[in-house]
Amino acid sequence: MKKNFRQFLSLLLLYPAASFSQTAVEPVYELFDSAIHIQNTDLANGTEYVEQHIIQSNDHKYFQTMVYLNGNVVYNGQPYYKLDLQYNVYDDLLLTRIPTAGGATLIQLHKENVQAFNIDGHSFIALKRTSDEKPQFYEILLEGNNTLLLKKHRKKIKKHLDQNFTYFEFKEDTPEYFVAVNDIPEEIESQRSVSKLFPNKEEQIQNFYRSNSPLKRANPDKFFTQLFQSLIPSTSELNHN
Repeated sequence: MKKNFRQFLSLLLLYPAASFSQTAVEPVYELFDSAIHIQNTDLANGTEYVEQHIIQSNDHKYFQTMVYLNGNVVYNGQPYYKLDLQYNVYDDLLLTRIPTAGGATLIQLHKENVQAFNIDGHSFIALKRTSDEKPQFYEILLEGNNTLLLKKHRKKIKKHLDQNFTYFEFKEDTPEYFVAVNDIPEEIESQRSVSKLFPNKEEQIQNFYRSNSPLKRANPDKFFTQLFQSLIPSTSELNHN
């Protein structure tokens, strides 16, 4: 009954003509989850998260901060709002805090059931690069015409031995950038890989790289966003073979 009602609410999000916009329906989800308690929804069916590394500093494995951030998630096709979320970048895991009688439990959501999430204003999507691999989480930097510009956050680990005590530090690693057409992410490895996607705009791409090389080094997010803002409007030129 609970799941069927949530599915009914999801249909309202898909059909705004039924006098419901997402803004109008969101409070209904929140009221429903509040009434049945979030611990009685599918979110509670994940695995209890156990931290595998001792972290002694602010060099952690999480997105932006070690504290919980406000966010939303689409899980098993159902949206959930105003959750306490943590995104473990190093292990590529999404965690949520579920209230319990004894306080709260940190739950690792089943990755294959997470379609998308938003955390502290940053939107992520779960996609597979090949059919036989597990989905990975990518931040959406730009969206348009069935095309997504994506950023794969990465962190690297460093092990420290202090007498008989072992702890770990996690540093930001070089991110990877992808273009997804029809939900298939392809890595942007070079200017040439961009030109292969947009063969009719090779000169434009070459000029952009030449004119904005300092920006690429200083702020690659902005570099790729500006580049693809100029390329995405005509997706018919994409070569996705």
